[in-house]
Amino acid sequence: MTTGEATAPATDTRTVVRSYFEALGRADRNAQTDWYADDASGHIYGVIGPAGKGEMRSFFHDLFDAFPDFKLEILNLVVDDDRAAVRWRATGTFNGVHSFQGLVPTGKHMEIEGCDMVWVKDGKVARVEAYYDTTSLARQLGAMPPKDSIGERGMLAAVNLATKARAEITKRRSGGRASQTQYGSLSGHALALEGCVPTLAAASCKRSTYPGSI
Repeated sequence: MTTGEATAPATDTRTVVRSYFEALGRADRNAQTDWYADDASGHIYGVIGPAGKGEMRSFFHDLFDAFPDFKLEILNLVVDDDRAAVRWRATGTFNGVHSFQGLVPTGKHMEIEGCDMVWVKDGKVARVEAYYDTTSLARQLGAMPPKDSIGERGMLAAVNLATKARAEITKRRSGGRASQTQYGSLSGHALALEGCVPTLAAASCKRSTYPGSI
């Protein structure tokens, strides 16, 4: 191997993708700077995007600040020409100094698995689409009540009541003027029920931090 070959930048899909995810795994703040193309696009479904290079870099900086012990490991890497699928596991403790996605640090530990589709062009990441269970992460961080808990059942009950109230409003609205008074009353109840949902969720999450909670 010549000296030029030894120092040439990696351009094959497998090496580029693995290098990028290894950089994420060690919370490297230059991961996007080093491995994203200037016009790269990132999309973490349900969380951020489609977003450009700068916005994705800021997102991961916020993530690393919120989870100082953040780690990510590659579980599987499958490559097909200029595309790759990466299954990964991420862990971390939400005890940083800044909030993340609007949530202040709860001190809770998270462990999630996800999958990314990555497209590579000219030795750089051109496009990333990421998928993971955002509901599971929210539960782990305390942003949603635990599965099958009293808090979750109460939250779902409030949502169902609001849905039924809106359906009844629509039905009575189609009945004409005679139903306007009842419509106004039901509308107020539906809005009140919808307002209860985040309150119930927050209360149940707070409850779940105490020993013996359900």
